[in-house]
Amino acid sequence: MNTGRHCFTAYDLFETFNLKQLKIKKEVVAKNYGLNKKQWICVSALVYCFYLIIMDIIENNVTFVLPLFNGRRAQIYAKPYTGDEFKKVKQLGGMREIDIISSGFTGYQITLSWETKRKNRREKPIYLDKGLKALFYEKINSGKQYY
Repeated sequence: MNTGRHCFTAYDLFETFNLKQLKIKKEVVAKNYGLNKKQWICVSALVYCFYLIIMDIIENNVTFVLPLFNGRRAQIYAKPYTGDEFKKVKQLGGMREIDIISSGFTGYQITLSWETKRKNRREKPIYLDKGLKALFYEKINSGKQYY
């Protein structure tokens, strides 16, 4: 289990994005959205896309595959924790809302996994807000299994 944690906001992703490349005029943005920030539109669209991806994972047990450069790829999925790994997470206070009996002694974490240039596999957990986390744990506690 990787304990390194790195967080960023959707605005951080657009920090170096050239907003002049957007083919939408400030006046149109101001008229339709009540403000003149193109970056807000981009960030809102990105956040909504990630919300839809995570909801699809929670509801339909899918793995979302993202193509990267040079034939590499990344995935967003529900990673299972079982056995000693699950026991360790529970002892450290994680996944305490998961009922170990109804979940079949398995916990899950929404995870981003990707290949490096040297074809090594790296992964980072995706932390959910309270509402999505409650929905995810409700599905797990009702016996839903992710693979």
